[in-house]
Amino acid sequence: MGLYIEGSLELGVDEFWLWPENEEAFLFWLELQTQWNVGNAGPVGLNYAGVDVCLRRGDIRPRDRNRIFRLMQAMERAALDEWAQRRNS
Repeated sequence: MGLYIEGSLELGVDEFWLWPENEEAFLFWLELQTQWNVGNAGPVGLNYAGVDVCLRRGDIRPRDRNRIFRLMQAMERAALDEWAQRRNS
């Protein structure tokens, strides 16, 4: 088919690939990094009031806000689980 791969397909430690359909959610996730509630053991969850303000004042279309919010909750849970594993290891 005329395709040739040069080099390795292995990702570096700090490298990742992002599908185009996930770009909006990822960029929004980055905007929320100042919205963490923090306890004695570290982050305990996102400040949902702050998340809501970011959703309403950002570039997220109203029809996409519920979908993006659910994705943020999934990413929040994954981040909290990862941080808990790191604390316990």
